Amino acid sequence: MSQSYQVNEFVDGQRLGSFNLQLLFWSFLTMFADGFDLNSLGFAAPDLTRFWGVERSAMGPVLSANLFGIFLGAPLLGWLGDKYGRRPLIVSGTLL
Repeated sequence: MSQSYQVNEFVDGQRLGSFNLQLLFWSFLTMFADGFDLNSLGFAAPDLTRFWGVERSAMGPVLSANLFGIFLGAPLLGWLGDKYGRRPLIVSGTLL
């Protein structure tokens, strides 16, 4: 016979401890770094066009590819990670 658990009661009964606060802190820093990484290209684009001597319009596809990669990569790699495991995909992506 299977046991049933009341998840709401379990979660609501938890105390906010140091582990939870550390988890929130490191999660915030990770999300901040990811957002900074994504947005920094927009700030660097004008200087890059001057330094490389290319038209400003040439940066459009570069900036769009960034968002398009996230749009396709997140669900696709999430699905592949669920199917084959996260570790092989992380190692493959790092090697690629």
